[in-house]
Amino acid sequence: MRKRSIIGVVMGLLVFGVLLWAEEGTLVRSLSSRFEEGLPEAWEIQEGTWTVEGGVLTGVNGFLISSLSFPTDRRIEARVEFPSGAERAIIVGKYASEQWVKAFLAPNGRTAVVLYAAGEERSWTAEVGPLAEGWHELVLGFAGSRAVFFVDGKKAIEAESPAIGRLAGKAGLGAEGQVLFDDVCVTSFPQPAIITSLGQSPGALMAKILAKKAGLEFRYDPRLKSDALEGTGTLLIVLGASSKGLGAAGIDVEDEITRGHALLNKARELGIPVIMMHIEGSSRRGKMSDRLIKEFIPLADYVVVKADGNADGLFTELTLSHDLPLRIVEKTSQVAGVLKDLFGLWE
Repeated sequence: MRKRSIIGVVMGLLVFGVLLWAEEGTLVRSLSSRFEEGLPEAWEIQEGTWTVEGGVLTGVNGFLISSLSFPTDRRIEARVEFPSGAERAIIVGKYASEQWVKAFLAPNGRTAVVLYAAGEERSWTAEVGPLAEGWHELVLGFAGSRAVFFVDGKKAIEAESPAIGRLAGKAGLGAEGQVLFDDVCVTSFPQPAIITSLGQSPGALMAKILAKKAGLEFRYDPRLKSDALEGTGTLLIVLGASSKGLGAAGIDVEDEITRGHALLNKARELGIPVIMMHIEGSSRRGKMSDRLIKEFIPLADYVVVKADGNADGLFTELTLSHDLPLRIVEKTSQVAGVLKDLFGLWE
């Protein structure tokens, strides 16, 4: 099990985002838990038994609720596994006093999304078929009045109600019987985004093209300055150093590091979440790129990397040690789908 240094812990706390005051508690843009160091303080046991062993969270007949609140539009993802005797895994998408939205998955593939508000309960159900043994990827996302539940990348349920859009509050997990959880992440990435480069490689231009394909509302400025962040919903940074690109811009990697820290400091001040990408693969790895990666990945809220760019496990190591969510794509073109998912642009 990896042990984080004091510096690493401080960096990890930064990924929760800038803290803002909200009626239900502290409002944040992101919370990631990979349970490498046990159960983080951001999760509070409400019922049942919850333990962590080997970086895996086990829940038995209970609920685990975040101590943090999130904006109305949000996305909760988790990996779950069903040991023998498990009944249902639950994602608590929105939770406040006497009102909530929960998604359920049973080992037989039965799913449900349940809304309880104003003293009334409403449910949507579907079946995705018997589940194979092993881990399963669950995502419950909210966009306005919609709640969309995905199982292993496939849409299982889409629920819509005005009450869904009005509910805010916390997020959580639930277990009926014994259920295993890992890689839990709650995020809120509002539009419009702004796409910039750190390293002046062509990757940022690729991200611009893919963002347009995804239908994302965004601006593009590869040399973005911190004083231009006002009005931004999400900062999307593409990491990758190009000697040719830096030269054409009349700057060097030190200038990019200085600009990068200025951008991130301002983003935190304004409460803007940060997605970092490295999407050009192994051809864009090298001394300068690796320096940018090691410098800035620990300061992200969410990380996306092309698989061959992570062949040596650098992104895996950095995100594990700083409790960050990591999305790996096999092809750069798949980034368009990732952006649709992260920004709630579900069809």
